[in-house]
Amino acid sequence: YGITVYGNVYTGSYRESVVEFRKKGFERGYYENSSVPTLKVRGFLSTVIAPSVREGLQSLLCCAGLGVLRPNTLVLGYKEDWKNEMRMEEKKLASDTGDLTVNNYVDMIRDGFKMGMGVMVCRNLKKLEWNYEAETTDKTIDIYWLVDDGGLTLLIPYILSLHVWWQQRTGAGERKVPLQLILVGDIDSCNTVQTLVDLFRIPCKIKRCPLNLGKTSEALEKYSKPKVVAKVREESKGKLEHWLKIGELIQTESKNALMVFVTLPYPLVGIEPELYMKWLDALSTTVPTVLIRGNNE
Repeated sequence: YGITVYGNVYTGSYRESVVEFRKKGFERGYYENSSVPTLKVRGFLSTVIAPSVREGLQSLLCCAGLGVLRPNTLVLGYKEDWKNEMRMEEKKLASDTGDLTVNNYVDMIRDGFKMGMGVMVCRNLKKLEWNYEAETTDKTIDIYWLVDDGGLTLLIPYILSLHVWWQQRTGAGERKVPLQLILVGDIDSCNTVQTLVDLFRIPCKIKRCPLNLGKTSEALEKYSKPKVVAKVREESKGKLEHWLKIGELIQTESKNALMVFVTLPYPLVGIEPELYMKWLDALSTTVPTVLIRGNNE
């Protein structure tokens, strides 16, 4: 389904790092993970020397691929240690996160969008038992497609559903993965998404769920402390309750799903990185989750 490039950043100065870079074989351009033979995880390996992880990513975004054969989606892991960094910052202590700070991490997501790429942030994938024999279950792959991003949020789960690995682990053993599209919002927005699904002709079960905005929740009380909200630009405040409510809905409706795909919030300029990470945390706390957003193309 396209070229796969595994990006790697070797941090340091070029003059001081190039010899070690070559000793470790980073200039070789092939990667394969054979721990799960049936998945055939392989692709090109592209390693760059850069002063920081973010600058290395920017170089990879510009250069990865061959001519017109280039990736169109940036895939990142979730920064699990962001809370520790925030605590260290509050106590005015030095953090051991190096140059990959919360600020830089959020900026990397923003860099992917600026390059015109789709962006995926993956979390809890280690909870999937990749190496074990398939067990027949009736689990689903749940999709929360919240904005029209060009269709990537729906397309990626559909492509996964065509692979035998997923077919063996969902749908009670049938040769068809049950994709469940959960529509959230008012009638007009749900109808718009329904029209797009019909246009793409992707088979999936559709379920509509109300969001119940305005109702007090534990999540809202947890994340809407004045010291946090006061730092955010005025237009970002209204999105706080929306994303936290989506997170509550996912925990309720998809607690037994094999995997969840949900629209990745866009990191607006001016939003505090700490608050943005709280949104991502609320959307991906429990089951294996992919936060995904296309480039509207």
